[in-house]
Amino acid sequence: METGPLKDSCGATLISKKVLVTAAHCLFDGEGSQFGARHVDVTLGMHNRSNSEETWRQTIKTASLVVHPGYDHSRGDFKDDIALVILKNEVNVNDFERPICLWNSGYDLNEIANKSVTVVGWGYTLDHEQPQILQKAIMKVASYEECFESNKRFFSRFMRPTKNFCAGDVLKI
Repeated sequence: METGPLKDSCGATLISKKVLVTAAHCLFDGEGSQFGARHVDVTLGMHNRSNSEETWRQTIKTASLVVHPGYDHSRGDFKDDIALVILKNEVNVNDFERPICLWNSGYDLNEIANKSVTVVGWGYTLDHEQPQILQKAIMKVASYEECFESNKRFFSRFMRPTKNFCAGDVLKI
C-alpha cells in the first residue's frame, strides 16, 4: 500500500472487492498526523517491488480510511491497531488479486488454535532486511495460554481474548 512518503512500507489484505484491512499505524505520517484518503493509493498484485513491469498490478484510489475508534497513535502501542481502507473502485479479481477467506463461525480461538495459517508480506526478514520479493510463511496459531506463557511481560500488555491472537514460533523465554 502506498501511503504518501511511506511508499510500500505497509501491506494490506483485501477482504472484499472494495475493502482492505491494514494496521492503523500505517495511515499516519512521521509527525503523527493521519493521512487523508486522497493521499493513499493502493497497489494490488505486486510480487517484486523493484519490477514495475508487472502488468497484472492494479493501482486504485482510496475513497475513505476507517481507523478503529480505540486506536490512539500517540500511545505507540498495538492496542486496536487496525483500520479499513475503502477503495473508490472495485478490484478486478483474478489469479493475482482476490479477497482472503475469513472464517464465518463465532470467535472461538479453540477452533483455529494449532492450525496452520499462511501469511504474506514484505516485513523484515530474519536478517533484518526488507525483501524486494513478496515473502510467504506458514505459521501455527498459538492458544492464548501458549502465547501468554511465551512472553508474559509483552502479552500481559497486548494480548486480549476475543481481540487478537498470535501465530508463529512461540518464544521460549
